[in-house]
Amino acid sequence: MRKTLKSVSTVGLGLLAAICFATGTTAEEWSGEIGLESRVYQHSGPQGQSKLHPSVRVEAEYYNDWNDGRDSFTFSPMAVFDVQDGDRTHWTIGELAWIHVDDNWELRTGIRTVFWGVTETRHLVDIINQTDLVMDVDGEDKIGQPMINLSFERSWGTLDLFLMSIFEERTFPGADGRLRGPLVVDTDNALFESSNKKHRLEGAVRWHQYYGDFDIAVSHFSGNGREPVYLLNGTVLTPVYPVIDQTGLELQYIYEGWALKLEAISHYGSAGRYGATVFGFEHTLTGIYDSRVDLGWVVEYSYDGRGDATPPGVLEHDLTIATRWMLNDVDASELLTGVVLDERSQEWVFFFEGSRRLGEYWKLVLESQIFMGGDPLPQDLPSVLAQLGSLDPDNKLGYLQNEDFVKIEVIRYF
Repeated sequence: MRKTLKSVSTVGLGLLAAICFATGTTAEEWSGEIGLESRVYQHSGPQGQSKLHPSVRVEAEYYNDWNDGRDSFTFSPMAVFDVQDGDRTHWTIGELAWIHVDDNWELRTGIRTVFWGVTETRHLVDIINQTDLVMDVDGEDKIGQPMINLSFERSWGTLDLFLMSIFEERTFPGADGRLRGPLVVDTDNALFESSNKKHRLEGAVRWHQYYGDFDIAVSHFSGNGREPVYLLNGTVLTPVYPVIDQTGLELQYIYEGWALKLEAISHYGSAGRYGATVFGFEHTLTGIYDSRVDLGWVVEYSYDGRGDATPPGVLEHDLTIATRWMLNDVDASELLTGVVLDERSQEWVFFFEGSRRLGEYWKLVLESQIFMGGDPLPQDLPSVLAQLGSLDPDNKLGYLQNEDFVKIEVIRYF
């Protein structure tokens, strides 16, 4: 089994302190879940990959606190075994951290998962953690990042300072995997622009404040970019991680049933500077037709300033329209369905996400994505290599045209 996190033994003195202070703890909890998942694709993959991709996912969490709750320790590992794709079979750590809380400051040391952002469809400012791409194409799954995080809470807002020095590489589907490009990414020979490679010292700062119903955050990150660029090396792609600086802005305004949202970034690297933004709204109608059902509308527009240089799979001018149904029943039934449209290339992505509890310990999850409007890329490797220099930059979803799928997952909590 390939391990995603390769530097667990160097998480720092903070974790050692947490273990030492664990004597005399006052609260100890174990929890976890096992997920049995199967993805069924409509077509075989570009290189003949199977239509059926079953997998097993196991997650656990250990939590302990002491010192009247001022100190806590969390350990959250996750492992996946995929029947078809050996590169999706891996394990990683989301949390392995000691947190100390004082009157107006907090110190968080170890491996952690930090989320930034307010929008629904694309999290531009979320830069701290690496994407665990083999888990899902939407980029929502993250790999734990070793860090020291010092947070100050004052009347003028919350200031977070981050220091990191162990970089985590992005995961990619292997030769037998699905939802990937026509060429395999060689994750064993990644390159770095920095001479210190994955041990480059990285830093980030974020200020966050509420003004009534108005929420604002400004952040800056400097270090290895989480999104690589690629070099063609024979018949595979070699990921190259550039050194970047990224400044982010988050805005959210809540008014009755409306939530207006915006994320924007200014990104600078060896290829120059570009900007990107996503903005829109979510409107929720509660108790429609005198029932307990809530209906939410999500409308967001995303713009990427890289234009034709935008990586495949990322639409440059995409509009998302979605509805979220919340039944508010004892089974926590939810349904999210919608469409993403690039008005320039006329490419579409239809998506469906539904979940429902089955008693106290079980949950059923259904997901589907359908890709339309793009021109399918050739499936044989010689044709792929021959056409690399003449690919249509507006055909961002060409490699996903035969990747329509339905995912069924049954989860058991313990």
